[in-house]
Amino acid sequence: MPLNDGSAFEVTQEFVAELAPLYPNVDVSQALRAMKGWLIGNQTRRKTRRGIKAFITSWLSREQDKPRAAAVPQHGQVPQPRSYRECVDLEQRQEVEYLNQLREELNATGTNGADSLGAGQAQPALASGESVSRNRA
Repeated sequence: MPLNDGSAFEVTQEFVAELAPLYPNVDVSQALRAMKGWLIGNQTRRKTRRGIKAFITSWLSREQDKPRAAAVPQHGQVPQPRSYRECVDLEQRQEVEYLNQLREELNATGTNGADSLGAGQAQPALASGESVSRNRA
């Protein structure tokens, strides 16, 4: 690791082996490469020989605490929403799918849906972004 005085801090295998169990969710070797790249690109912010280990452990600690990407859902599973907006979007998509299925069932039975969907002809399928309100009892 390049230091502010122009010398380098040598990262030994023993040091990496000591850090790895402390940060189980981090690829320590990859993180060390990223640190070296950052130090090369930020020459004015390089660390001292005395402060380099604190820099390394602080970086690894932040990496350890980062939220990891959710596992990819299996086929047929719906991904869990991560925010309120995603929850609302998911609910709206499910409502649209539900109403479109009902319309298909009504069309398949020969009912035009006038009683439940309004007078006249069956309503056209909803676009995926349309909002629909209905009570699920």
